[in-house]
Amino acid sequence: MNMNRQDLELFASLIREGVTGQKVAAGGTASPTSALFHGVGMFSYCGGNELISSFVPDDHLSTWLGIKPSVVDPDFDKIIGFIGPQGTSTDACTWSRTGACADAPKVEWGKCELMTCFGEIAMAGQDLKLTSVGLGRCDEQPIYYIRGPHATQQVVNDQQWQIAVASGVLKMAFERMLIVGNHTANPLDWDGLMVLINQPITDARNGRRCEGEEPYIYDWNNAAASSNICNILNDIVRRIRRRARALGGAARGDMVLVMTSLMRDALIDWVSCGCGPCVGAQYNEVNIDPLRSRDERGRLMQDSTYGMGMIEVDGIPIDIITNDWIPQTSLAPYFCSDIFVLTRRVGVMQTLYMEHQDFAKTLSGTTIPVEQLVGGARVTDGGRFLTWSNNVNECFNQTVLAKARFRMKAPWLLGRITNVCAPFNLPPETPEPCDEYFWAGHPPANVADGTVSYFYSGCQTLAGA
Repeated sequence: MNMNRQDLELFASLIREGVTGQKVAAGGTASPTSALFHGVGMFSYCGGNELISSFVPDDHLSTWLGIKPSVVDPDFDKIIGFIGPQGTSTDACTWSRTGACADAPKVEWGKCELMTCFGEIAMAGQDLKLTSVGLGRCDEQPIYYIRGPHATQQVVNDQQWQIAVASGVLKMAFERMLIVGNHTANPLDWDGLMVLINQPITDARNGRRCEGEEPYIYDWNNAAASSNICNILNDIVRRIRRRARALGGAARGDMVLVMTSLMRDALIDWVSCGCGPCVGAQYNEVNIDPLRSRDERGRLMQDSTYGMGMIEVDGIPIDIITNDWIPQTSLAPYFCSDIFVLTRRVGVMQTLYMEHQDFAKTLSGTTIPVEQLVGGARVTDGGRFLTWSNNVNECFNQTVLAKARFRMKAPWLLGRITNVCAPFNLPPETPEPCDEYFWAGHPPANVADGTVSYFYSGCQTLAGA
C-alpha cells in the first residue's frame, strides 16, 4: 500500500516536530485552540468525552545538537594528539643538541583516529485495512496538528492517525539512543553519550590509547551530592575552557551541562546556597539569608538560555539542559545518575553534532527505482527518512526508518561526573517505556485494545508479523 504525497509530507513533519492534536467542541469552529496540558496537548474522539494526552516529549538535547546529512559509513575523525621533541613517546625528551656541531633533535607527533558508524531506528504503525482508507472520522469533533508546518491541518483518517503515533515513538527512540545507544552491544545502535564520553579512547586503526584526547571523567562513586560537586564541575569546565581557547573558545550556549531534572533541582539548590548546605547542623552553623537564597535560585532558573537553569563558573554562565533519558538508579534515600559537560562548537568549528544518512543521495543512483526494490518505499524529508509498507491481503502497515550517529571531533572538550546521588521528595518520572519510573506506569495497564471509538481499523495483527 503506497502513501500519497500529502501523507508522506505529514509523516515527515510529524517525525521531525512531534505530533499533537486538540479538541474542538461539537458545533464549535473548525480551528484548534492554544490550550496545553502536561506536555503536548489534547485529543478528542467522537462521542463527547474528552481524552487528554499526557505524553511528555524530551527533545531539548537533540535540538541543541543539530543534525547534518552524510553519505559515508563508517567515517573517521583524525586528531593530532601531541607534538614534542624526540623521545616524548619514551619519556626521554631531548631538548637540545649534544654538541656544537651535532644534529638538532628531531620532533615527534601523535595521532588518533576515531571511527563513527551509523545506527538505525525503525517503527511501524498498527495494522490497517485497505477498506478503511479514506473514510472520514469524527467530523463533529476533529483532531488537528498543532506543531510543525502542518499546524491547524486536520487529521482526517486512520492512516494519518497511525502515522502520527508511529512518528511519535520513532522520535522517542531517537532521543533514547542519544543517551544509551551502544553499537558494541547492539550493532544496529549508534553509540550514545554513555559510551562516547568515557575512558579510555583508543585509535581505531591500531588500538593505542589516545590519553590526551579523552574526556574528563570523575566518578562520584554513588555518594550523595555535596558542596564539592561545585568544585569538581568548576575544575572540569575550567580545563575545557583552557583547551577550547586555543581553538577560538566556546560562546554562551555552546557549552552546557546535561543532567536529569531531579539532578538539576538538587544542583541548583546547592549553588543557590553558595555551594554549601542551606541548613546548618550542630557545630556546623551556617548564616544564609533564606530570602536571598530563594532569589538566587530564581535568577539561576530565569536567566538561563534554555529555561532549564544554569550555574556560573568564574562569573561566566553555563546553561543546563535536562534529559530524563539518562538512567537513574535508586539508592535510598537518593537517586543516582550522571552529569555531562558538552561542548558543541569552538570558534566556528562544530565539534559535537549528529549526522543522518542522506537517503535521497544514497538511493538516487540505483538502477531500479527504490519503490520497485521494496514495495512502496519512499524517501522523505530531504533524505532523512525511508518509509515503506507491508501487507497481507488487504491489511497493511507503514514503517519508517532513519540512520544516524554522533560526530565527536574533540572529545577532550567533553566531561562527565558519574554516579552522583541526589535527594528527592518525589521519585522521578522518566520518558522511557519499561523503565520502573515510566510516567505512564510500570507497566501501563491502559493499553488500547482496538475497541476505542476514535481512529481504529478493526484489523487484526498481520499474519506472520
